[in-house]
Amino acid sequence: MNCSNGPRAGKRAALAIDIESCELGQWKSCAADPYGVLEMSLEDFVAKWFVRTPESRGWIAAVDLPGDKYEAMMDKVAQHALTTAGAV
Repeated sequence: MNCSNGPRAGKRAALAIDIESCELGQWKSCAADPYGVLEMSLEDFVAKWFVRTPESRGWIAAVDLPGDKYEAMMDKVAQHALTTAGAV
């Protein structure tokens, strides 16, 4: 996973990302270290959401998004789930 060069870069990129045009991703990461900078126990890993655009230069952890962008991302997740629920 190519993240936005760690937590600080992720927080800066999260302010500028366009949620409407972003790509969504979900995989397991550590709640305390979503960018994998620290060595954490695999027991702490749970499914987390990430977003990216070409401009973000990597994945941004949803936890770094401002509240309004996080809500917009979750709306996008819900919409995606509704449109793919009937797909085979």
